[in-house]
Amino acid sequence: MVEPKFEIYKDAAGKFRFRLRAANNEIIAVSEAYESKAGCKNGIESVMKSAPKAMIHDLEANVKKRAGHMEKFDKAKLKRSLRKAGATEELATECAEKVAVRVEEGMTTAEIKRIAAKTLGEMDRGTADAYLTFTRRV
Repeated sequence: MVEPKFEIYKDAAGKFRFRLRAANNEIIAVSEAYESKAGCKNGIESVMKSAPKAMIHDLEANVKKRAGHMEKFDKAKLKRSLRKAGATEELATECAEKVAVRVEEGMTTAEIKRIAAKTLGEMDRGTADAYLTFTRRV
């Protein structure tokens, strides 16, 4: 097997792109199009610098609702509940973003609420307390 590698190439439109090949030579990532080879190389450098710190954000994670059924996690719903509990638009957006990257397949909504409250508490204790006591109105 060979070492993983980035390959720079021109696409059908004459734009520069890179692809990342795994050790087994499978293509595992393809970049956007770049106007110049230098821009493409900068893209590779950015990936190499950012990837070790990158978190996995499962955009398709299903969470277990209180009633027991599974439902796709919806960051917008979390943000709305934070807003209803008194968080500002900016605070709700930032908190929802931070929580969303921690959501995992099968997590319960109660677990998500605990994570949201802790995250919110690090930003604004008063709003976090209000969120913890906030109950959804039917």
